[in-house]
Amino acid sequence: AALTSGDLAEARVLALFRRRLARVPGAEVLGNRVMPDPRSERGSIGDFDLIVRYRHRVLCVEVKRDPSHIPDAAGWTLTKAQRAFGGAARVLFVHEGAKGDCSIEQIAAYDPELSGAPLHVRSFGELSSRDFGSARRLIESFFPAAPPPRSAPGTAGTRDAAGAAAS
Repeated sequence: AALTSGDLAEARVLALFRRRLARVPGAEVLGNRVMPDPRSERGSIGDFDLIVRYRHRVLCVEVKRDPSHIPDAAGWTLTKAQRAFGGAARVLFVHEGAKGDCSIEQIAAYDPELSGAPLHVRSFGELSSRDFGSARRLIESFFPAAPPPRSAPGTAGTRDAAGAAAS
């Protein structure tokens, strides 16, 4: 089957998360998943392009080629993430546009109830930049209440439990 440009965009984001979080204990990156709605007898509530788990927290990732489609999708995507994963769920929209083509402020202006919601929006270029070049930076950005990962082979700059206790 021929891959669409949307499929290729999802594959690039999946590869980026897998590469950055490969050696992080407690991290898991899953490709496209259909999730059940625990409140519905009918089964699934839709799919997520990626699911990133770090310890007990979940980041549901949606990849959109056109950033203008994100405000329409934000409310339902957050609802299905919270139904499937509860309060530990956060949502990240990754788009193919330029940085700033869509923002949390634009989503909140479109739907004021989403102001302060656990949503993130990044362009693929922004996500693949050195600002998000490490596992630590990804975790601090998208799982802010989570403690940073312990040092793993090939990673640098994290403190171990003894160093954290001494501070």
